[in-house]
Amino acid sequence: MPIPVMTMPPAAPAKGNTWLWVAIVAAAVLYGLYYIGTHDKQNPGTTPTPQTQPGTPGPQGQPGPQTQPATPGQGGNNQALVAQQSLTCRWLAQNGNVEITQAVWKNGSTVTIQTAQMETQQVSAAGQIVAQNQITLNGPSQPGQTITFPAFQMGALVQGVTQVNCGIIGVTPAN
Repeated sequence: MPIPVMTMPPAAPAKGNTWLWVAIVAAAVLYGLYYIGTHDKQNPGTTPTPQTQPGTPGPQGQPGPQTQPATPGQGGNNQALVAQQSLTCRWLAQNGNVEITQAVWKNGSTVTIQTAQMETQQVSAAGQIVAQNQITLNGPSQPGQTITFPAFQMGALVQGVTQVNCGIIGVTPAN
C-alpha cells in the first residue's frame, strides 16, 4: 500500500509592504527638510523683528498670547521716529530659545527707515529683567509700510521667564 506524501502549501506571495516603507521614509525625509528650512533661520542681520509686551509662553512650541507694543526706547536723536514705529508679535519657548513669531512692523512715520534696533527683555515671575538681547532690523521700510516677518530666534530662554518685552529702541532714517 502506498504511503501518502504530505507537502507544504505554496509560499504566500509578498504583500507589497515595500512601497509602504518607501512612502514612510520619503515622508520622514521631506518633513525633516521642511523642519530644517523653517526652523533654522538665524540670520539676525536681515531679519526684522517685532515689539512685544508681556506674554506667557505656552508649553514647548506653543505660542504665548498676542503681545502689545512696548514703550519705545529713548531713540537718541531719532526719538520721534522711534515713537512712530508699531511692532506686534507673539513669542514662544522653542528648543531652549525665545522665538518671535507673527511679527508685524508698521512704519508710522513719514520717512523711510533704513535700519531699526530692537531689544527684547526676558522677565521673571518676580518682574525682574533677567536677560536682554538686541538685533538690527534691516530695511528699508517705506512710510506707512506694514511688513510681516517669519519666525526667528531672539536668544536663549532663561529658566523662570514668564514674559518677554520687546521694543524698537533706535532707528536710522534712509538718506
